[in-house]
Amino acid sequence: MKHTVFFLLFLFTCFAHANAKHLHKSQYVVIPYDASDARMNLFVKSRFPVGSVATSLTEKEIETMEPLFEESIERYNAGQENIYERIHSKHSDVKRSEFIIDAGKYKRQYIAVITPTGEKLVWINCFCDADGNWKKDIVEVLDGGNCFFNLIINLTKGKYYNFSVNGVG
Repeated sequence: MKHTVFFLLFLFTCFAHANAKHLHKSQYVVIPYDASDARMNLFVKSRFPVGSVATSLTEKEIETMEPLFEESIERYNAGQENIYERIHSKHSDVKRSEFIIDAGKYKRQYIAVITPTGEKLVWINCFCDADGNWKKDIVEVLDGGNCFFNLIINLTKGKYYNFSVNGVG
């Protein structure tokens, strides 16, 4: 019996590891927060409480954020699926991809801070394409639809908020 339990635990661990989604380093960059840097425009600065300071992100923290990131997209997509179905029933040429986010198709920029109250916040900026050097410059566009979205993850509390998708121009 004891061996069976260990064997089942081993199989479960292997299965969970095999099915875990891993974010490849080529898909993201961690950009240090610097309120005095021109790259940290008002758009970025307004995401964090006044007095927030830069901090680093570990690989473990990036992995920890992934389930919250996926949950935010699933929640968004659930609402969008309903909208898509209503519109598609009247306009068959409308594409589902214009409504639904597929996380694997996006690059990400992470900016992490510690707030004055000691909470670790990470702004995640996501985009399906970008001009210029996205590994150094904040990608910011007007409109663009679901090709551009962002959110904040509070690592301290294990929550996400301010999920925002760009409008269609």
